[in-house]
Amino acid sequence: HFDGFSPFTRPRVIEVSEGIPFVELTQYDRQKLYNLKGQIVGAGIQAVTGLKMPIFPKRRFQHGAAASSVLRQRIPSDETKLRQRFYELYT
Repeated sequence: HFDGFSPFTRPRVIEVSEGIPFVELTQYDRQKLYNLKGQIVGAGIQAVTGLKMPIFPKRRFQHGAAASSVLRQRIPSDETKLRQRFYELYT
């Protein structure tokens, strides 16, 4: 039997996170929100471990580690073409 647990679901953690004025800090700017997230995570790691963690720019998982030009050689940017290719391969 396995019970899932995340420390992020603890009532005190939720209470603290709900008190963060995200709108005032980011003005609904997605990049500012991503930067804030990196600052918060880095500060937490440093507080717990004493180590300064490098903060890298936010990247989407779909972008992977390759440059856009390399990615586009393998995966089309047009979603319809991508779906057609998937169906060709797996149906």
